[in-house]
Amino acid sequence: MSLEEATETDVETDVNGIKFVVDKDLHKRFGAVKVDYGTKMFRKGFMISLESDDGGGCH
Repeated sequence: MSLEEATETDVETDVNGIKFVVDKDLHKRFGAVKVDYGTKMFRKGFMISLESDDGGGCH
């Protein structure tokens, strides 16, 4: 996860006024992603996972 501008190799999506940029190849391969903020045990922060995933992903 990083903050950067979209390029021609990206897919840009606006969700409630927040822009998300995903590489086109990753988007084709994995589909939509879910970005959430939460806490687990002693950690808190953004969590990124596949919408169709059942628990895997990057935390």
